[in-house]
Amino acid sequence: MLGEDRGTRLLHVQCRKCQNSVLALVLVNNVGASSVGLLTDLSYEDVLRFRTNKQVTVNDVIEVHAVFESVSWQGSFRVRTKRTVLRKEKRSQIQT
Repeated sequence: MLGEDRGTRLLHVQCRKCQNSVLALVLVNNVGASSVGLLTDLSYEDVLRFRTNKQVTVNDVIEVHAVFESVSWQGSFRVRTKRTVLRKEKRSQIQT
């Protein structure tokens, strides 16, 4: 168990055999229990580290969006646009 707040528990469950993990939020109340699970590759320690990070703000999202709208980042990550894919397809057709 990673944490608990009133009737809500955050669990990290890892299979001993395949090492796959599930991050689950379990809500227990008078009516019963319900849960939402998420398959993840995060370790128990990863989840603890991310829980202590600050929240993502609207300004953070706007800043990342602005970076992705700029042309300069595409060269750093070798982004394949439709145009480059079409050029590669034409080159391969000419060569065959």
